[in-house]
Amino acid sequence: MKKIICLIFGMCISMTIFSQTPAVSISEGEKLERQHWVDDADKNFANWMSTTSPQIQVVDTQGVIDYSQYLSQVKNLNLGKYVLKDFKTTQVGNTLIITFWAAATEQINGKTLSTKFMPRLSVWQKTKDGWKKIAFANLNTVK
Repeated sequence: MKKIICLIFGMCISMTIFSQTPAVSISEGEKLERQHWVDDADKNFANWMSTTSPQIQVVDTQGVIDYSQYLSQVKNLNLGKYVLKDFKTTQVGNTLIITFWAAATEQINGKTLSTKFMPRLSVWQKTKDGWKKIAFANLNTVK
């Protein structure tokens, strides 16, 4: 009986250890996203483009847009003061899924968006060239 209990206990421990996602610094996902926001605010398009996949898919309350539309939107973005909070990062293989809340003074294509905290979602993938943003959801609404 003692051997069976030890065997079951050992199996539970090994299943717990081996079933967990590889450790990722939660700050890694947050750091990537925060830098993207800095690039947006500073209009640092060279860095922005180097960390954004040309195959990115973006959704906001106006619809779905592709890379060229997203780049145009970012170039026409007037981003003022902003606060990012409550980051949660999950790693699945070479992909980071990052959710967070953002409140910002922002205008996109001449439309003023709400300054209230709204949820955001970013998906980043590790490539041979570093991390690339492959998906983004902006659930902020037009005022």
